Amino acid sequence: MKSLLTQPMQPPTISIESDLPALEAGWKRLFEEAGRPSPFLSWEWHQSWTETQQRRIQPQVVVGRFPDGRLSGLLPLQKVRHRGLKQVEFLTHGSGADELDCLLHPQAPNHTTHDLIGTVLTLPWQVCRLETMSPRSHLAMGIESNHGDWPSALMTEPGEALPYLPLPPTFDDLLAHQSANFRSEIRRRRRNFERHGGATQLRSAQLPEEISTAIEILFDLHNRRRQQKQDIGIFEEESLRRFHRHVALRLAKQHLARVYVLYVADQPVAALYGFESRQRFYYFQSGWHPGWSHLSPGTVLLSMVIEDCIGRGLKQFEFLRGEEGYKSRWTDSARPTIDLLMVQGVVAKTYLHARAVWRHMIQKRAARHAGSQPMALHGNLIPSAGWRTLAFIGKNNILTPNINFGQQRTVE
Repeated sequence: MKSLLTQPMQPPTISIESDLPALEAGWKRLFEEAGRPSPFLSWEWHQSWTETQQRRIQPQVVVGRFPDGRLSGLLPLQKVRHRGLKQVEFLTHGSGADELDCLLHPQAPNHTTHDLIGTVLTLPWQVCRLETMSPRSHLAMGIESNHGDWPSALMTEPGEALPYLPLPPTFDDLLAHQSANFRSEIRRRRRNFERHGGATQLRSAQLPEEISTAIEILFDLHNRRRQQKQDIGIFEEESLRRFHRHVALRLAKQHLARVYVLYVADQPVAALYGFESRQRFYYFQSGWHPGWSHLSPGTVLLSMVIEDCIGRGLKQFEFLRGEEGYKSRWTDSARPTIDLLMVQGVVAKTYLHARAVWRHMIQKRAARHAGSQPMALHGNLIPSAGWRTLAFIGKNNILTPNINFGQQRTVE
């Protein structure tokens, strides 16, 4: 009889599951064993999103298990129908999450990612779109390296950049590496706020009971600020408020969420909401009272939060996606992201080619105004059905100018 030590390890089994509550314990354990890679990969984020959206979400979680039943990896997806096509996408697509990926156990076999993706190919989809991924993610590298084995067309597009700020040992060190004008501006604005605003206090809500109160303050201040700019804040929508009430509370129990509130004479004037993992702070959203705009409460609060993160020993401040100008004043560092689209079938392949042509037209028009060259259109993606099928798609509103999927997260 062979010793257990000499028997080869059995490969993990792969399944497709839809019951997130049933996966809670295993998902949470896998998240911890993987080193809490990102709050956006947590069970709390996915469960909160699934249970708070108005439309019925159809989860398709690809799950790998070791022989003893523990999770070796998972890839959370959902089935949707967009532009007349059956599609699969990340389960929390539209939640504002960045750098989504599969979640892998550190002892998972090297082929686990390949097996997870291979199982996705068994689902009845025409388009698989996975957006805002890191090019170095398990999923992106697995798809790119093994795509030749799969009967589907693939397009890779550049996604939004993710600015980040490396944090030095002290706030003074940080300012010392900024321009003299920027240093002077930050210090002047903080002095002016304290001089004209009165007694100020920065409070950090991190316990569940504190988060429940602070998140409502954030909703109010964010929406007030957006209304002042004659815009609509993301927290005007009840389903998004409900989602963040749920997820902030759940992540607070895991010490992964914070809401900073800046008070003047016990009155909240600005708030900043984010998450924390692996010595990184993820700046998700903020807002302030329009009556204090003349004292730059947003800049003051952001500088105070960054200083607090440094004081607590964090190593990086993540600004997340978005091209707001203030981010480039704090940092010139950014990580690239990519969007991957895989298609199966003639109509879907034609849609993919049409989408590429449309984007090339937009880039060409923008380049003409900017005086630069557009990106080259590459790849032989159009099927034999040709442009007759393309015209049919256009008539049915599958090809549209709106190529920006997902929730817009305009950060103050």
